[in-house]
This record gives sequence, structure tokens and C-alpha cells, in this order.
Amino acid sequence: AAGAPLAHKMIPTRGTTHPPPAAAITAAGAHGRGRCGGRGDGEVDDATILDLLGRVAVGHRWMHVEKLQEFDGEPAYTKAQGED
Repeated sequence: AAGAPLAHKMIPTRGTTHPPPAAAITAAGAHGRGRCGGRGDGEVDDATILDLLGRVAVGHRWMHVEKLQEFDGEPAYTKAQGED
């Protein structure tokens, strides 16, 4: 996400952040999720998301995109373990 208006937040795998805390033991999966968010206030437009997907596609396959929503400043999605 370098140079993009999106910031990398985390890479959760099976509900645990990657890399996991030293005390956590988790099996590696065949794929993981990447979660990004806007660097400032306001909504992220589709062109910004498509730009990031193009950057990711250079080195990784992606298979699903989910645009997470907030309502009245509250997340309308479940946060992963350890996510701020």
C-alpha cells in the first residue's frame, strides 16, 4: 500500500493476526486475508481499491474483496483477534 491512500492494517489467518504473538500457536492456512483502511477520514472510492488490487496482483493472487462498512462511526463488521 506504499504511496496509496490506503494503509495496511493486518493479515489475519484463521482469526489470529500474522505474525501471531509468541504465546499463540496456529496452523498456517493455504490463504490469508489482508485488511486495509483509509489513511484519513472519509470513504475510500472504488478506483482506490482497484489500484491496490492491481498492486497486490503483481506478486500475489487475490480471490475476494469485501468492502467493510461503518455506520455513525461504528464498525458494521467483526474485527479479528488483536485488531485495533
